[in-house]
Amino acid sequence: MRKLVVLVVLSFLSLSASAQNKAGVPIASAPATPEFLDVKLWSDLGKPTEGTRGFSLFTRNMQPKTDTLFEMWIKIVPVNAASFNKRFGLPRESAFVVQYATVDCERRVVLLEKTTAFDASNGFVDARASDLVKNETRTRVKAGSVSETVFDYICLKLQ
Repeated sequence: MRKLVVLVVLSFLSLSASAQNKAGVPIASAPATPEFLDVKLWSDLGKPTEGTRGFSLFTRNMQPKTDTLFEMWIKIVPVNAASFNKRFGLPRESAFVVQYATVDCERRVVLLEKTTAFDASNGFVDARASDLVKNETRTRVKAGSVSETVFDYICLKLQ
């Protein structure tokens, strides 16, 4: 029985290690290829939010699944990186964040997942302790959040 438990634990550890690349970033994270991160392939998503905690949102690969359900990549670029990084518990060198978003207009729900933080040279930054990663659950839109800005633009302004 003990051998079985040890085998199960070792199997689990090897699977979780194989699910990460050499940089220690989960494979399900946003792609870091120059083609994916190329500024020309991203579109503005509404007006930037103002203030030191503000940010600009960009999107790419938006796919409507139904009339009220959309999936896309979101790029969050802070107005003031130091303030934004502190607010969301990101490492100091973080320049922007990329997340995969599912927006359900009917239920007023936004799911932001596959979060990856990048530095100014498009390198991975370990953001596993960030509040942006911790909140990767399907939640109702909260006032003043990134998800509210995404929801407002996708569900209220585009439709």
